Order: sequence, then C-alpha cells, then structure tokens
Amino acid sequence: RRQGMRLHLGATPHKFEFAVHVQAVDISPESPAGRYHLALRRGARLAQTGPHALAQPGAGVGVAFGETLSLVCTLYQLSGAKPGEPPRYESKRATLALHWEDQAGARQPAAKAALDLARLTGPGRGPVAIDVPLLANRGAQVALARLAVRAVALQEDSAAMGAGHSSVSLGGASALGASPPRAGPHSDGEESADSL
Repeated sequence: RRQGMRLHLGATPHKFEFAVHVQAVDISPESPAGRYHLALRRGARLAQTGPHALAQPGAGVGVAFGETLSLVCTLYQLSGAKPGEPPRYESKRATLALHWEDQAGARQPAAKAALDLARLTGPGRGPVAIDVPLLANRGAQVALARLAVRAVALQEDSAAMGAGHSSVSLGGASALGASPPRAGPHSDGEESADSL
C-alpha cells in the first residue's frame, strides 16, 4: 500500500466529476496589481484558470474570470444510511488557491481554502452559487471566490447509485467552512490533497 493511501472498509466507491465555474474573484484593496490565477487541486492533479488582470490595486473590486475548472475523483459512500436519506461519503479534501503573477511572470501563492468535496454533494439538478473566502497564511481573508459548482456522477456509476442520484449539486458556503473547461489532468487519486 502506497504512503498516504487509505483503506475504505465497508464503503462503496462512486466516481464524480466536479465542475467549478469561477464567475469572479473579489480581491482586497491591499492586494497588488498584476495577474491572478485560481487553481483547484486534489492530490497531484491540478486544474487552473488562465491569468486575469487586476489593473488598479486598492480598488477592491471583483475580477471577472468566466472559466470552468473540471476535477474527477472517487467518493466512498458510507454504509448505514436509512431508507430515504441522501448518501453520505468519506471526507475528500481538495484545495482552492489564488496565485498572483507579477510583471516578470513570477507566480506566488496569495490565498487558499480547503474544500471537502464529500460534504458538498447532495441531491439536486442545477449548479449552486457559493462564495468561498480565500485566506492568506496568517488567516486574513484577502479574496472571495464567487463560484457556481456542480457534481455529476459519471455514467459508469449511475446504475449502481440508482435512479435519482445521477446528478448532485454542491451545497452552500457553510460546507466550505467559511464556459468551456480549462483544466489540468483529472484527479481520481486517493492521496491526501497537496497545499498550494
């Protein structure tokens, strides 16, 4: 067993695709001018937007992104659910991170938030709008990501999940603790999520 791998005793695997549409990112007035990227990481797999410019520092205005990040991973459904209850899954951590790029092209981490994908799944049809606070290393909020997120069970698992569970939407901002795809490799590994 590889280091960081987990055993999933009594849990049933289901593969989901998470589509995270980045509508805009509100950046604090203290943030520097330059280009910003938003990235979603699970383990070694990464999906990220292109660069978007903040031309006037100190404005504290939203930067429009209009891009969708796609990430595929396996969730493990816990046993013991009562009839009529929605399925529950083991925790699956991902990281949403904002990076700043200066005029020389050097990229630096600006802020991030941890997402538990398992807590964000639930019955529904359309994407759900959520606001995700992005925090610097010292805990200060420096940005707010405005997202519309949807999780869809992939076709290979839909029969096992049964009717009514082929599509689920992510929950509200409380679950976070707080457009064509442009993505890196899909994530279906089970290692712990890396920090950005």
